[in-house]
Amino acid sequence: MTNQNPHRLSKIKTEDRDCKIRNRSSTFGCELQIRWTHRWVILLIFVMVSLSGCKKNKPAAAAAQSPTVFVLKPVTTKVVDFEDFIGQTKSQYTVDIRPRATGYILTANFKDGSLVNEGDVLFTIDPRPYEATRDHAKATVAQNEALLSRLNLDLSRAKALQPRGAVSTEELQKITGDQLQAQATLDSARADLKTAELNLSFCKITAPISGRISRRQFDPGNLVKADETILTTLVSLDPMYAYFDVDERTLLRLRRLVFKGTIPSVQKARIDVQIGLADDEGFPLTGFINFTDNRVDVNSGTLNLRAEIDNRNHFLSPGLFVRVRLPIGREHSALMIPEMALGSDQGQRFVYVVNDQDVVEYRTVGVGLLHKDMRVIESGLKPNERVIVTGIQRVRPDSKVIPKPYVGAKSKDKKSSKDPIPPSNNDSNKDNATKQQTWEKEMKSKMNNVEENSTTAKKTDKNSGKKKSTSNTDSELEKLPEPRVLKPIEHRGK
Repeated sequence: MTNQNPHRLSKIKTEDRDCKIRNRSSTFGCELQIRWTHRWVILLIFVMVSLSGCKKNKPAAAAAQSPTVFVLKPVTTKVVDFEDFIGQTKSQYTVDIRPRATGYILTANFKDGSLVNEGDVLFTIDPRPYEATRDHAKATVAQNEALLSRLNLDLSRAKALQPRGAVSTEELQKITGDQLQAQATLDSARADLKTAELNLSFCKITAPISGRISRRQFDPGNLVKADETILTTLVSLDPMYAYFDVDERTLLRLRRLVFKGTIPSVQKARIDVQIGLADDEGFPLTGFINFTDNRVDVNSGTLNLRAEIDNRNHFLSPGLFVRVRLPIGREHSALMIPEMALGSDQGQRFVYVVNDQDVVEYRTVGVGLLHKDMRVIESGLKPNERVIVTGIQRVRPDSKVIPKPYVGAKSKDKKSSKDPIPPSNNDSNKDNATKQQTWEKEMKSKMNNVEENSTTAKKTDKNSGKKKSTSNTDSELEKLPEPRVLKPIEHRGK
């Protein structure tokens, strides 16, 4: 052993030391890895316990209940069948105002769009040329009257002298012919005078009817031509006509009912109709049919009818679109349900009926006309059956429901009875003053109460907001976990 190389011995010692160091470091790494694994397992268990403690116990799902629906029995009432048409209003008289004399307009004596009466002067044309023509005609008449007067004297003298032989027969005949010619000339001059006076009267253009006039198309100073220039238009307002067209199928149906005696004919009885305007929900106006055309229009296949409407208040104007409701047949009993209770399945109307066991039944029905919000049921339903009005989307055939009576929608436009009512203009002065004072006092007290309530509510909201904020912050701080200090891990090898 002593003969071994010292360098070799030192090398072997160095290798032994390095091996011991490597074994120690590997052992320390394994211990460190096991230590961190234990820590992570403990942390995971803590988190799972915390989460399980935060979960709330959910209540068990409630058992499915039958849906609640509102039902209504059909209503039996008296109705009249009808047909609705679209029409248009026209005035009874429409006149284009044209001048009957050529000349220049001097004045326009009306306001555009105003009401005028029959005989009112609308325009004035320069009358001076026509006055001169009239004066000339008057002079011609006077001249012919003088000539005729002289010839009459000559004729009477010749007739007195002719028996004595002082005047021959030829002279008497000549005087007689001159007298007749003068008479004819005088008649012609008088006719010319009438024509001149008539043309002079045409210088004042008057309203031929009473009604509402349009705007003027020509201002004063313009030249207008007789019987050609349209100055303005005048329409009558009372009564007002409504023209509408009846289709061929409805026309044939009505005529068959007339031949059967179910309804009277227009020529023998008065047929009343109902009229509704574009913004009317119903048919507030009434009228009667006073004209039917004598042939069907081959282009449209319709027959034109006319209804006369009372328009004394001048509310209607020509050209308005109207809805005309024509009654068909006599009054009869009908079964009706609300329109909202009906459903549609590929064009087929149906309802849901609740039987005695509160089970839903699917029922197809035949429907008729719509009267306001109620629909006529012609077939498929009995008067004592319960029809589902609301809740149709929640039910299915052969399912059980909880039926409740349908009472209809409540009005939302009713005013509160607690609000003070202002005084009316129809009251007397003393009563009105007293009511005015009481109303003002009530309104002031009401406003003061509202202001006090609003101020107190604001104060309470502020105080409660502050308290809530402080309490919330304290509770949130309490809920926060305490900060943890992580210590560094010391290596045993150092």
